[in-house]
Amino acid sequence: MKKLFALLLAVALLCAACGTAPADPTVPTDPTTPEETATQPQVTVDVPANYISLSISYEDGTYAALTAYDDGMGGAYVEYLGDVKKVATLDQGILFAITTELADCGLAALNGANEVGDGFDSASMYVSFPDETYWGAGYTGYISEEFLAGYEKMDAYFQDLLADVPVYVPQPVVMGEVNADALAAVTTILENSGMEPLDMFCIMDVPAADAFTAGLTSADGIANITSCGPAMMATAYSFVVATVEDEAAIENVRKDFEANLDWAKWVCVMAEKALIGQKDNMVVCVMASGDLYTQTAAAIEAAGWTEIQVFENPDM
Repeated sequence: MKKLFALLLAVALLCAACGTAPADPTVPTDPTTPEETATQPQVTVDVPANYISLSISYEDGTYAALTAYDDGMGGAYVEYLGDVKKVATLDQGILFAITTELADCGLAALNGANEVGDGFDSASMYVSFPDETYWGAGYTGYISEEFLAGYEKMDAYFQDLLADVPVYVPQPVVMGEVNADALAAVTTILENSGMEPLDMFCIMDVPAADAFTAGLTSADGIANITSCGPAMMATAYSFVVATVEDEAAIENVRKDFEANLDWAKWVCVMAEKALIGQKDNMVVCVMASGDLYTQTAAAIEAAGWTEIQVFENPDM
């Protein structure tokens, strides 16, 4: 008995030396005692991002997006839910505020997440900085609750931020002095075509000496040539309006356009179709492919142009 008592005393002294007490078998452990919850890592934002994109896509086809970016020329563009695009003068304040909010709402803490689950829902975050660093996250098959909660906060934040910011209406870039009647005709067609973004198209008057660049061999009988084309020449799109001095010259201009349809005048691409039509003292010639052609042609007909001829690329 003495030996047993000495053994228990030795164990008690050892536990006391280690700073612990032996468990009392008569006191049950409470399994409901909450453990200390982990806190989200703190994200410090020193500079504004130059591109911010959050997106969610659901199995039923619905889609939501929040986008903000610096165009590099003094404009901050913000797109809300893929529908309304707004613009504000960039003083670094808007993008910095959005970047900071991303950190505060916990989305930045998801940087590096790349998770796959069952299902067809998906979500992503991409935020790039001027020093070429970025935050990125992606969910495929499901969307994490943390991402959904952060997106909801950013959604509300965007609405408040943009409440008083003017809506941005895309407009083609007008270069130099352009004939007023031709400009009105071109812009009406573009605006009614539904093409986006219209600010990627340039409108300019073509000097008579450069008529060949507009698909004409001669400027005889033509008072003005106005062309509209994409900023990137890798896009097969040509839109020319020739204003004649006398309507008697219209037929000759139409034949000149038709005889000089160059289906491969762009870089590495070709036009599928061409259209020639007339209205008052103007002749229009459009060459394009796919939706660009379809949308422009529909807008031309809706604008009241007549005697429309359609041509197809014989090599396609």
